[in-house]
Amino acid sequence: MSRIQQGIAKEHPEWVLPRLCQKNANKTGVYAAIFFGVITLPIARRFGLDKNRALFSALGTSGIAGYITAKYTYAHCERTYGFFQGMEHIQTEELRKKKEDNQNDSEIH
Repeated sequence: MSRIQQGIAKEHPEWVLPRLCQKNANKTGVYAAIFFGVITLPIARRFGLDKNRALFSALGTSGIAGYITAKYTYAHCERTYGFFQGMEHIQTEELRKKKEDNQNDSEIH
């Protein structure tokens, strides 16, 4: 982590987990895209496509597979760690405390 990232992590720890999940999902999507592209190219050639059509089909397959894999990985990470629910919970807790403080202040006066 760079110093800027460490500073952000100290100031806003709730931002760290979504960024790590996104970074991991993007990396996994790239690996899946490479894998599916390498697998699709020889399969397309066996089906009788010429080199250009096989290359374009492999390119399309790799793009779609990478995108779907990245989205699935991020959604899985979000469900596993529940970081958005945690942030909403923190915000509702803060709002509840403010309301209680306002009510206590109005009762005192």
